Amino acid sequence: MRRFRGTLLALLALLVVGIVAVAVGRRPETPPGALPDTLFRFEKDDLVGFNIQRPDGYTLTIRKVDGAWTTVGQTWRPSQSMVRRVAHQLHDLDARANVAAKPESAALYGLGDDAIEVTIELEDGTTHTFEVGDPNPTSVSWYMRPIPGEQVYVVKKSAVDFYRLGDEEWREDRITAFDSNDAARLEAVVDGRKLVIERTGDQTYRMLEPIAQGASRDEVRRMLGRVSSLRSDAVVADAPEKLSQWGLDPPRHTMSVTLGSGARIDVRLGDEVPGDEDPPQRYVWLQEDDAVYAVRDGLLEDFRYPVEHYRDRVLLGKNEADVKAYEVARGQETLTLGRTADGWRWPDGAAVSGQTPKRVAGRAAEIKANEFLKDEPADAGLDPPAVVIRLTFEDGTTAAVSLGKTWEETIPAPPPRPRTGDPRDDRPEGPRQIKKQLARVEGTPEVVEIDGSLGDAVDDLFREHERHAAREAEKGLEDLEPKP
Repeated sequence: MRRFRGTLLALLALLVVGIVAVAVGRRPETPPGALPDTLFRFEKDDLVGFNIQRPDGYTLTIRKVDGAWTTVGQTWRPSQSMVRRVAHQLHDLDARANVAAKPESAALYGLGDDAIEVTIELEDGTTHTFEVGDPNPTSVSWYMRPIPGEQVYVVKKSAVDFYRLGDEEWREDRITAFDSNDAARLEAVVDGRKLVIERTGDQTYRMLEPIAQGASRDEVRRMLGRVSSLRSDAVVADAPEKLSQWGLDPPRHTMSVTLGSGARIDVRLGDEVPGDEDPPQRYVWLQEDDAVYAVRDGLLEDFRYPVEHYRDRVLLGKNEADVKAYEVARGQETLTLGRTADGWRWPDGAAVSGQTPKRVAGRAAEIKANEFLKDEPADAGLDPPAVVIRLTFEDGTTAAVSLGKTWEETIPAPPPRPRTGDPRDDRPEGPRQIKKQLARVEGTPEVVEIDGSLGDAVDDLFREHERHAAREAEKGLEDLEPKP
């Protein structure tokens, strides 16, 4: 029994030694206190290309050509985020550990026939090649080996694990990525109606078709945003011979954006993708890629409003800070106020307390139309106007706003709020009264409807001036009284 026990212990010892020997072969051999090697050092922007070769024959080459990243031998554009990932993960890569200087079997680390070979190219012509192997036993690090060389390293997983991904991951899913601020012209044909809008300034646009009118910056940017945010949910076909099967020849709708650089982005929109996709999808074809994609539907909504919806409702395009001085005429009364470094001043030069002068300047400079009236009502109150506000701006330009008829409208009460336990939500709001007013900007023929807040601010201004004048008069009388 004693001899059997001894033999068993010896066998166990040999087994442990064997396991340890194998483990040591896959365990970092960096001596205690030594630092692992530096593998790569370069600026991220210096990366101009990389190539991935897999043992199954898969090859992917992505290069920067004339400043734009392209996929060599493919029509599709590479993912910008994946390109940035390559540069970010490799530009300052250090080994976590130096594993083996001359491994007896590279296959032990996945660096044999199954290794993935990656070559990166920098702007100065320098190239670096390395092999990607298997994850180490912890699965938080991976083995890799620079070529030429035999040293095996352990590096962070995030630096090399993505080289196993397929085309769908390397392909750009943002179909029409561009900055709306770069757009100079937008053309669209939706439901047979053509819209043409051009940028006329940093913050201004003008519609040219179907009618000529100033175009709302918010609405234009909303439409541009619809186009620029197109993302592929699925690639349907690359370089298709026929587009008619997806409703793309002729297309159901078209959209085109011309950038300030002259580059043009053309998109055809076809049929809805059949099925019960949630959300629904639609086929689109991008000329730049010569590819058909399935995208989330809904991008047509902002192109289907009546033409009046796109009209620019910002009448002056200024704000309170732009106003240097203004004159307000109401009936036989006129007030002229000017801005100084320490605030607004009454006509007599006295400082104005409170925010009323600022409110008048801001609401006049930022005036917006709720509606444009086709015909001036007989009772518009604009001939002569009830109030005229003449603004002088810091840039030397001037503008005048005439105010006419005012009235109140009743807004019906909204439905009761659901009970939430909060007493405030249990009380339904009643009908609300809102004030409206007619106005006209000097030099424009149309009468517009605005909210009544500007007229209210003007009334407050005259009331405060009356109080100021009364206080000044009292001070004058006090100064005339004989002092004992």
